[in-house]
Amino acid sequence: MKSRNPENDKILRRKKAKKSKKVCRILAVIQLLLSVAFMGLVAFMGMLPEVYLMIAGALLFVFVFISFALGHGRKTRTFGKIWSILISLAMIAGLYYVGVGNGALSAITGNTIQTIEVSVLVLEEDSAKSLSDVKDYRFGISKTVDRTNTDKAIASIEKKTKNALDYKAYKDYNTMVSALYHKKVKAIIFNEAFRGQFEEEYENFSKETRVIKTFTYKQIIKNTGNVSVTKEPFIVFLSGNDQTGAVSTTGRSDVNLLAVVNPTTKQVLLISTPRDSYVELVDPSGNIGSGNMDKLTHAGNFGVDVSMSTLGGLYGCQIDYYVMLNFSGFENIINALGGITIDCEESFTSVDGMTYKAGTQSMDGIHALNYARERKAFADGDLARNRHETQVMTAIIDKMLSPAILSNYATLMEGAKDSFRTSLESSDITALVRMQLKDSADWNIKSYHVTGSSARNYTYSISSSQVSTVVLDEDSVSTASSLIQKVLSGATISDRDV
Repeated sequence: MKSRNPENDKILRRKKAKKSKKVCRILAVIQLLLSVAFMGLVAFMGMLPEVYLMIAGALLFVFVFISFALGHGRKTRTFGKIWSILISLAMIAGLYYVGVGNGALSAITGNTIQTIEVSVLVLEEDSAKSLSDVKDYRFGISKTVDRTNTDKAIASIEKKTKNALDYKAYKDYNTMVSALYHKKVKAIIFNEAFRGQFEEEYENFSKETRVIKTFTYKQIIKNTGNVSVTKEPFIVFLSGNDQTGAVSTTGRSDVNLLAVVNPTTKQVLLISTPRDSYVELVDPSGNIGSGNMDKLTHAGNFGVDVSMSTLGGLYGCQIDYYVMLNFSGFENIINALGGITIDCEESFTSVDGMTYKAGTQSMDGIHALNYARERKAFADGDLARNRHETQVMTAIIDKMLSPAILSNYATLMEGAKDSFRTSLESSDITALVRMQLKDSADWNIKSYHVTGSSARNYTYSISSSQVSTVVLDEDSVSTASSLIQKVLSGATISDRDV
């Protein structure tokens, strides 16, 4: 048996200690680099106030100092390695978390382009499969409604088939669809934004017809603003729809809220307008002539800028930005916020079988969505839905004004990515968040519901028959206009005003 050489053992221990010390230093350097990268990304995001950045930077510097200090002590090196690894893993997670959030924020903001989808349809029983199969068909088109996009589709079809299109123009989309069902024409051209309108008249429309070809056109959204959102008052149009496709696609607006925001007085006024309001359409592109009356919900079929201009004309104000929310992802946003609290005005059961009790209750995404959409359970139907939509939006805003939003930032942004679009720039959003984190101010949020009475009227979209509308009360519209101007001018709105 060989005797151990104490000198060799000492050399081995020194080499081992030197190697361990080197590993600690390498881990500490990696931690430092990751910390710098994380702070750089957070600073680039521009959401945190300077004092928050300074505190976070100081803490990370202290953590790095601790790692180097632990690496110098023979008895503390093992703990130092673990410490560095844990902090580094936290920085990697933070980089991913912030990166995902920033990527999603970039995707949903600064959107000034909308998508129009125009389709060629035949009856399901028709054997046609492609444009070449229908090139000799007689087509039905609408004479006036959305004629600009219809003409674009006709040109696209003729270019692809190298054949002049035979078509008959009908008074409106409804008479055109009726002609298809009665086989007076074999194909029709229509804007997909109006599909929901057809399904109200023909319950199985989507099953009984088939799309041969869809043409996609891009259109600039006009009249979006350029406001210093932390210094100047501004108005945002909040539009919610039942579309299941891309939220950038035009479609009817089932939720129509104006958020009037004054960042200096910390006041938000939510104006709710019934979806079936009988209003004059205002088209900034000029494709719809003046004096054409329609349901407010149908304005969205022609583009979000038509909805904005229509409401701006109604209330005598300039709407600066829009936010479009697709209900298919609505519940994801609320779940990411950890749910919302709603004061339910009465007990009811929704058509989907969900039961709600009167009083204050917490709701997750699916329950809040059904609460906001329900109208058949109430005597005043659409007006009740407007109140509930405003309640839900107020609750969401309350949650978003809380610093706790940072803990769910990435999840919230991911939930919003596919169901949320706005013309507000990412810099506007981050500036508002930074302002709120800096002053932690309490906001005065008030809501006002414009009212009216039910009546049947002919509309621009459906001119062949009368449809159910809401004729707005002039005094109610005047009150809403006055409240908007008060908030814009810096006056305070009280409960008595609304």
